[in-house]
Amino acid sequence: MPVEHGLSFRKLKREVNGRILDLATELGFEESSSEATAFCECERPDCLQRIQLTLVEFQWALTPGCWLVAADHARPSTEHVIQRRGTYAVVRPALTPETSS
Repeated sequence: MPVEHGLSFRKLKREVNGRILDLATELGFEESSSEATAFCECERPDCLQRIQLTLVEFQWALTPGCWLVAADHARPSTEHVIQRRGTYAVVRPALTPETSS
């Protein structure tokens, strides 16, 4: 799969997750105790795995430049795992010679 194709799926899933978080906030859910369901933001176009996390964790996972993925969808060969917690991981793309210049 071309990188651009995988990235477009990631961006779409990020938009959906951002909207889920916005709605939870608009509806007045408590950040510290409420949980929400997010979609795995891995590159696989067929992945619709759901991840349960608190709103505080959700906000942190949506940090720009990072991706929220199911724990077993993290790809150490191309991503750095920033945090792994139970069923999910927050990853950042690894720098390659092409991207570090």
